Amino acid sequence: MYHPYEPIEKYFKELKLYWDNESRVIPHNYGMDIKNAEFQVPRQQVEKGQASYLGDNLGAEKVTAAREEEKTTIVFKEFWEAVKDAGDMVPTLVHMNCEGCEWDLLPNLYKAGILPALQVIQIGFHNYGSVSMGERAWQLCEIRQMLNQTHEMHFGVPFGWERWVRR
Repeated sequence: MYHPYEPIEKYFKELKLYWDNESRVIPHNYGMDIKNAEFQVPRQQVEKGQASYLGDNLGAEKVTAAREEEKTTIVFKEFWEAVKDAGDMVPTLVHMNCEGCEWDLLPNLYKAGILPALQVIQIGFHNYGSVSMGERAWQLCEIRQMLNQTHEMHFGVPFGWERWVRR
């Protein structure tokens, strides 16, 4: 079974339509995190295209400043709740292409003790947002050290794609 998770309604509808005739694919209209969360963001920000980095636009002033009809709700579910929705099957492969969320999500999955449960992790690292390239380089080193405790890198391109397999 394949369970893709897409929190942006526009892209979820496209995903669902694409896989409509495949019973082994079950799309979910939310993202995964270490806790359940729901927030409002400007619709234009989440639907602007392939690189929809939300991190710099989640501040209360920016969200509050948008008119109500211009907002959209983004939902995240706690990792183990998402696993339950997938028939209590821990994913064999976690493929992250979350346009910048990896900088927060990976350390949070580590702190919550979830990373050791994942056999294969593929990550697309992005340098979006107001954080400098130098700070992102340090974060990349920290994440790699963290992953290296339970996984081994089988492929890696800095600020590109990395594949980590559990030891």
